[in-house]
Parts: sequence; structure tokens; C-alpha cells
Amino acid sequence: MMSCGGVAPRRGVTLVEVIIGITIFAFAVIPLVGLFGRGTTFTQVNADHLAAMHSSSSYLRALLGLPGRDIPLGSPVELGKTFGSDPSNSVHIPTSAVINGTEFSYRLRIRYVTRDPDEKDFWFVTMPDPDTTATLTAYKRYFRLEFEVSWTSKISGNTERLNLHVYKADLG
Repeated sequence: MMSCGGVAPRRGVTLVEVIIGITIFAFAVIPLVGLFGRGTTFTQVNADHLAAMHSSSSYLRALLGLPGRDIPLGSPVELGKTFGSDPSNSVHIPTSAVINGTEFSYRLRIRYVTRDPDEKDFWFVTMPDPDTTATLTAYKRYFRLEFEVSWTSKISGNTERLNLHVYKADLG
């Protein structure tokens, strides 16, 4: 066998092959990075929604624990103060709060449940129009508590809203 003097046999990878391999790998990884980025975006959206749900439901639960005479009526109720005559059973509802870097604004409406005497199928009118409430019968032992939370989405910049409502019967 003849061998060329001083030339080693070709083994290994050339620089061109390394660059082509890195390029192929980069094109394969870019979509995965996009998926991870989208996951963190949706996590932030879900975290804001869950924080709004948690804060509104906890305030509504605290208001439900108050006796009927301590429940403030209004549309909207003035916030930023403490409700309840007993210091051991009271709730302070702020006008806004910052949770996890997002500012949430609160709005509370509390009114008596009303009944339309002409309506036979559904006894209570849950969402009466403001101009028709004068003709409706108000039941002063039943309350409708509506809590609205609004915040600005960090992703889209749009104002997001969450509305919860509960009913309370003051039977005591």
C-alpha cells in the first residue's frame, strides 16, 4: 500500500459541517422557545383572573357573614371603608389593590331583591332595568350582592372584568 508522505487520513468533522448542524438545531429549537414564551403569557393571564376571582369571592363571603342591618345598600356602594358594627365581624373593602404586580379596581352594588307581580314563571327579578325598579316590589329581607373586579391586562392592554353575584337572605 502506498501512502502519501505526512498526510493523515481524513477523520472528524469539518467546520462547514459543524455550522450546518448548528443551523439545523437552531431552526428546530426556535418553535419550542415560542411555545415556552406563550406558556408564560397564558400563565400571567390565568394568574390575574384567579387573583380577581379569589379577592372578589373572599370579599363577598365576608359580606355574607354580616347581619342584614350592617350590609350597605347602594349602586355602587362607596368603598374604602369598613362595613359591620361589630369589630370582630367586620370587613374592610378597598377601592383597589395591587396583587402580584397587577392593580385591581373594585366595584360593589348591593340592592334588595325585587319581584315583578306580573311575572308568574320566575319569582324574583334578578337584573331589573333601572327605569323599571319603581314598579317592582322590594323584599327587604333578601339582598343581591354584585362585585366587579377590573384590571388592565399586561399582555393585550385591554381592560378585563370579572363579575360575581350572590344572594343573601336576612332571616334574623
